Amino acid sequence: MTILFIVSMNQVSRIIANHSMDSYNRPFYCPLEGIIDMVTKKWAMLIVAVLKFENDLGFNQLLDKLFNISPKSLSDTLKSLEKIGIVKREVIQGPPVRVKYHLTEEGEKLGQVLLPLLEWASNHSDQNTCKIIELFSGSKD
Repeated sequence: MTILFIVSMNQVSRIIANHSMDSYNRPFYCPLEGIIDMVTKKWAMLIVAVLKFENDLGFNQLLDKLFNISPKSLSDTLKSLEKIGIVKREVIQGPPVRVKYHLTEEGEKLGQVLLPLLEWASNHSDQNTCKIIELFSGSKD
């Protein structure tokens, strides 16, 4: 099976410019390693999937959609996804000040690549134990 990863030059240059390190503090020698390392983290793919189906969600809405994620894990993962240009954090002024998260153009492209993988996983799991499958019950055009 061949897996194709689409990487924009913006992502590559950000990774190279930041001299990214993986989770073991080793430098990345291939720009693709940094993206793969981030996207394959426990919650990253699910956050991208949720935002692909339901754009412009607040922090607490994301917590509700992701069921077992801790607030710290969600916050850390959102910051990492924002740093590599997958997620955009938007502050909406007004009483009260609100924060919404949505996918960037690159995040939308990544979501398109991840959806078939997540759909495959949902078709091969116990529907009673995988609540994220509810996202795949209908398709978003």
